[in-house]
Amino acid sequence: MAKLLEVSAAFLSAVETGKKSVPEGMVGEIGKALKLKNEQVARLKQAAAASVISVRIELREADTEARELAVGFARRFHDLTENQKQVLQKLLSDKAS
Repeated sequence: MAKLLEVSAAFLSAVETGKKSVPEGMVGEIGKALKLKNEQVARLKQAAAASVISVRIELREADTEARELAVGFARRFHDLTENQKQVLQKLLSDKAS
């Protein structure tokens, strides 16, 4: 599998054991390499997203307003209600379309 994805076996092992996050694009590469159907790739994407334990946002190029937004969101993240999470998810999903 590591050869198919052109990564080291050690790196792939770290991803499999949760020591490293699934890199962006890797799910698509796995889907192509294994000739998965669209619904299988979608399930794999959901599993990869569910396995994320932290997120880093690069703010070097961000303006002050964007920085304040990112920091404020991070500080309040654990206090979001289920309804707030759903509203944010819908907002983000609508923007991606």
